[in-house]
Amino acid sequence: MSCLRLAILFPIGFAVAVSSGCGGCGSEENSSFGGKSQEEFVKALKEKKQREQEADQAAMQPGKRPTAKGVAKAAQPQPSPSADSAATQAGKSQGPAKTGNAGSGEESPEGPPPLLPPPLPPPADLTQWDEHDFHVARLISDRRLGEALAVRAMRPERTEAEARMILDLIKVKPGGHSGSEFADAGAGRSGSKPEEATLLTRAAEALAANGTPTARQALAAMIQAAIPTSDAKAAAEAALDAVGRRQASWTEALLLDIVFQPERFIGSSGAWTSPDTLRQRVLVLLRGHEGSNVREQLALRLAQYAADHSGRSSIVGLLSEPVLANLPAQVVLYRSARLPQNQAVQFEGHFALWSRRALAHWLELPAGGDEPALEPSQAAAVARLLWSDEFFSILELRHRSIGALSEAPTLLALSATIPTDAMRKRLMRTLDRHYLDGPGVLRQATLANGGAFDPALSLLVREVIRENTRSSSRAAVRPSAGRPIQPAAAPRPPMGDVWESLVADLLRQQCRVYFGAGMTRLAAQRGEAMQTAAPSRERPTDEQPAKKSWWPFTLHAGAEVLVHYEIDRETNSQTQRGSEAPLRLCYLRFEEKGKAGRPLSNYRRQIRNLTELRYAGGYWLFGRIDAEPGKVCYVDLFVLPAKAGVVLTPEEEQQLTIELLAVQTTDLGESLRTASKEP
Repeated sequence: MSCLRLAILFPIGFAVAVSSGCGGCGSEENSSFGGKSQEEFVKALKEKKQREQEADQAAMQPGKRPTAKGVAKAAQPQPSPSADSAATQAGKSQGPAKTGNAGSGEESPEGPPPLLPPPLPPPADLTQWDEHDFHVARLISDRRLGEALAVRAMRPERTEAEARMILDLIKVKPGGHSGSEFADAGAGRSGSKPEEATLLTRAAEALAANGTPTARQALAAMIQAAIPTSDAKAAAEAALDAVGRRQASWTEALLLDIVFQPERFIGSSGAWTSPDTLRQRVLVLLRGHEGSNVREQLALRLAQYAADHSGRSSIVGLLSEPVLANLPAQVVLYRSARLPQNQAVQFEGHFALWSRRALAHWLELPAGGDEPALEPSQAAAVARLLWSDEFFSILELRHRSIGALSEAPTLLALSATIPTDAMRKRLMRTLDRHYLDGPGVLRQATLANGGAFDPALSLLVREVIRENTRSSSRAAVRPSAGRPIQPAAAPRPPMGDVWESLVADLLRQQCRVYFGAGMTRLAAQRGEAMQTAAPSRERPTDEQPAKKSWWPFTLHAGAEVLVHYEIDRETNSQTQRGSEAPLRLCYLRFEEKGKAGRPLSNYRRQIRNLTELRYAGGYWLFGRIDAEPGKVCYVDLFVLPAKAGVVLTPEEEQQLTIELLAVQTTDLGESLRTASKEP
């Protein structure tokens, strides 16, 4: 039988010549048909041709994508273009090409394998991509692959299969990624692969968003350069950045492991030059974690290592920055007995700053200077931490170790901003024990910054003065209205005078702060910004808040309230923070023209245990008034000339500035007397 030659031309332009022949007169009749009879071979060949034509026609249908098996087959190495072209031309001009033993005239029924058309690109809508689409995109070097991974990362579904798919896209298999021969096929692609660094970055971000155990292990391995990728260094950096930017418990645990054991993640690829380089990179990333407790965990881990740990200085450097996110970590380090003294002083300064700002929020004081106001949630968090019994126990030990007040200015500044009974008692004992050191250190610690301090601080200092001058204190003078103040029966000890001058300075600063707060409230009530000029003298009577406020007095005749500031922390203090002492405070300011003796006589009758002193050309009256059991209420009255340099007289009509301040809180005087022997 003569030779049978079949030429199969595919409709997409690829030509594959398939030839078969018989041996003519060979001794084995079926040797040229692969062991089959001629009829069987022809039948099988026709069936194969039919299947391939059907597959080609299906591939040409719009939107039809080849199967995964077809894609894999297309990825197999093919004959070189020159060889294919030559075979095609031979098939067109000379008929079927001959194969096999040319000398014997035998032709093999098997020709080159048929070529499938290039796979169609994934859908334009990236949200519709499935796992098959991602593999096809990698196969044909679709430049949308990185963007598609970013879209995938935003999906709420998180599966292990997805993590394995992402990992498979970046792993370099033996011989490299296949499918590059299709890089020119279809619109939206170029002849080059997507930039590998971009793909690695998007893959790392998608793994971090996935967050499954497989994804976590893959990211850790990428950081170690333990996964074969096209660029080990780029993969390691991309994985570390992706982990560092995502705030989650598992990412932070991984970052902490790297900080304390970076040598485990170095690997042998050279992605990281040294353990310290890797540690520093992680510490930079941790600076962005401000809303979590990772810094506190960092401090807790550091406390478990020896003082000479190689990364200690870098870690402490990060945690020492004066930012609110570091506050819990600094408390952890401050608790350590191994903390150097200079570091303890630095932390005390930070604590005083944040506690002062939390106190300003608690007292509803406006922000001022370089200390912007805290958000309510921030102020509450600071107060819960620094005004807690646990933190007080740390400060208690620090107070006991004070040898002189000059050794602890930052500790005194911090203590003066904590409005708790425990802290007040501790501060009184410290001041009492070092009474002869004088008030200079406390004055600098509380007044230098112009910020808020515990409103009861002046009461504490008065109790200390009372305890130390009990045997030689001068009697209070209560002159009648219009009569000059009589000299004291006995001189006050010099140290008592010095301490009392501190009380006056504390009160004057309080009056300035509360005046500003009252003016801010008044401006808010009127719906206008606070004015720098003096307020108008004409005020409606319904804007006199003294009629509605807590004030344990009968005001003097003709009193017209200019500014009113009041705080009540007795009934709601426990719901605010949980540990601060009860406090009730009222500040009133009047400006009027009249005789100084008239308001003086009114308040002299109402204040018991009155003390009256000359102050700044005017008068300063202070003493106690009745309060609830277990509490004390101090009242201070300043009747001062409106202009500096003027000296007031009781009977002369003059321009007056009158300020009244009442503070009621827990009575701590007895606790000082019973604890006077404690260190």
